Amino acid sequence: MNQSPLVIGARSIDVGYFNVKFTLGRPASHGGPAPVGNFPAIAPVLRSGAARHMEGVAQPDGCVVPINGVTYFVGPGAAQRGSGTDARLVKEDYATSDRYLALLRGALWRIAGDAGDAGDAKDVVIRRLGLGLPLNTYFDAAQALRDRAVGEHVVGAGANERRVTVEQARVIVQPQGTIIHFGYTNGGKPLEGVTMVVDPGGGTLDWYLSERTTPYWERSGAYPKAMLACAYAVADRLDPGWRDQPAIVDRIDRAIREQRSSFTVQGQEIQMAEHRPAVEQVLDESIDQMLTAVGKMDDVDHLLFTGGGASVFSARLQKRYPRLKKITRMDVDPIYSNVRGFQVVAEADLASAKGW
Repeated sequence: MNQSPLVIGARSIDVGYFNVKFTLGRPASHGGPAPVGNFPAIAPVLRSGAARHMEGVAQPDGCVVPINGVTYFVGPGAAQRGSGTDARLVKEDYATSDRYLALLRGALWRIAGDAGDAGDAKDVVIRRLGLGLPLNTYFDAAQALRDRAVGEHVVGAGANERRVTVEQARVIVQPQGTIIHFGYTNGGKPLEGVTMVVDPGGGTLDWYLSERTTPYWERSGAYPKAMLACAYAVADRLDPGWRDQPAIVDRIDRAIREQRSSFTVQGQEIQMAEHRPAVEQVLDESIDQMLTAVGKMDDVDHLLFTGGGASVFSARLQKRYPRLKKITRMDVDPIYSNVRGFQVVAEADLASAKGW
């Protein structure tokens, strides 16, 4: 690692409760969407302190991340390194936890792996990094997250070690990313009037109101029950221990999001129909919290749904309030809209620094 580092301009990362999303720059034409990647938001602890391997046997895809004497494994293959009971916990201190930092560094490792003409750069400098947080933790955790992101991160081990240095970072609220990305893909023009973004992710239901680019902070917010809570509600009726098994939670979540009639565990087909009331109870609780905070919605001109649970929450809200259907629209890029919006922010910050 003695050669000069590879300097890249702008990148972004969105560490969620279900998945970690990240951008890989933007095509040279600046016209197309930023390429993206993702991996599950689980970071099992390696009890031995190293990733064991056997010659001639395929290895799980990912990297080791040592933090404060604890070694995590992060990446698409994290489940194969886990104990099988690596719970996804929705906690207010998530963004300041070591596990969150491990996931963030895992994304930086993958960004470095894509950098350079041949890929897999070992020493990378990122000029600007865009990040996001839910509204319920943003004002308390944004500065701490920014401070942890800036600086040098050495991730991986042996031949897979990569050094990534972040010069500057900006943290925005996650639903802002959707508004920004929508404007970018719409020729730089935000929606006219008042827009309300509803962003049901894994851990939180976020809502964000703005008039063009001016936010309504007092009416915006988040509630810590979204798609994970829906899956947990089903698990609790069948086997509460399933909460701690990511593979089972993923099957339940997929059945909810894709409106499947059943899911399978150990060869047993479990019908969803009898468990939908439990899901609807979570949806209604979260929606009620959102509507209480927003107040009267007569001034809302656009209701934009994004996030992994967009279709689920949209369908429930419209069933309860049919009059909202005419102002409702679905984000065309609900999974990656936020992180692509963070990328736009990072690019704008970089351009401003260059005096463009």
